[in-house]
Amino acid sequence: MHSCNFENESDLRIIRAMLVDARKTAGHHAGYWHVGDLTWRYYMLWYRADPRQNYRLWYDGNHCVGFAVFGEDFSFDYQVHPQYTGRGIEEEMLAWVETRWREEMNNTAIPQERKRNLPAGAFETDVRRIAFLEQHGYTRGKHPMIHYACPLNNPIATPILPAGFSVRGVAGEHEASNRAEAHRQAFHPSRITDEGYVKLMRMPEYDQELDVVAVAPDGTIAAYAMCWVDAENKTGEFEPVGARSDYRRKGLTRAALLEGLRRMQARGAETAIVCTNADNAAKGLYESVGFKQVNLEWDYVRNRE
Repeated sequence: MHSCNFENESDLRIIRAMLVDARKTAGHHAGYWHVGDLTWRYYMLWYRADPRQNYRLWYDGNHCVGFAVFGEDFSFDYQVHPQYTGRGIEEEMLAWVETRWREEMNNTAIPQERKRNLPAGAFETDVRRIAFLEQHGYTRGKHPMIHYACPLNNPIATPILPAGFSVRGVAGEHEASNRAEAHRQAFHPSRITDEGYVKLMRMPEYDQELDVVAVAPDGTIAAYAMCWVDAENKTGEFEPVGARSDYRRKGLTRAALLEGLRRMQARGAETAIVCTNADNAAKGLYESVGFKQVNLEWDYVRNRE
């Protein structure tokens, strides 16, 4: 086996194929990224760092069997195909990531306040991954993510909207500024720019019909629920979900979620997934449309030396 750095966005197709097969082998709740995670996390990393330095792929011959990422927030993740776990790839990935981390922590161009311990994540049910991290000096943190799933085999409730509002997919690139501003208000502070959102819209996995938005009478995109569909595994994902500050608590995000579920179902998805911080008020929102908790993902942290 050998490894190499990420070269260009065509490598995303290689990673995508590995992830789809890994989820097919191990199941939806085994900790493997959804195709939506791949696109969204790559896109967010692109704002802050060079993906060519922060993604590394592992191969068995010409077959990609895993990858590691040093993230835009100085976190890391590694994904190894279930047929290759426990064969030494994880150790190589960890060594590579920790080298990148030390390089960045010693980089004088990075403000001291941004430098941090090295966090990873592990599903509560992933005994192998937890043991691996603990054996290498990582300790569990206090801030889990809740992972939810919603079956799509039943009729989906019709969204209820205030008078004059509508729910639909993004109409095209001319709405990029409107859509980007909705995200910036939902996740303030945010690095997303109007021009950067156009880049996302031009990525192969993006589908404007799955970028579901609730729109005010004046055309303002008030809330949104970004959908991604893994057709091979019949699984949809929401990432991200939010609303402008002036349009919260009006049922608009819930309406976007319901429409998103309907569109996932129409694309053949049998299950929808989403995750959120355990202390996030969005828990009640997700549960109100049919999501139920299926797992917890804990942060595991390696302290700076």
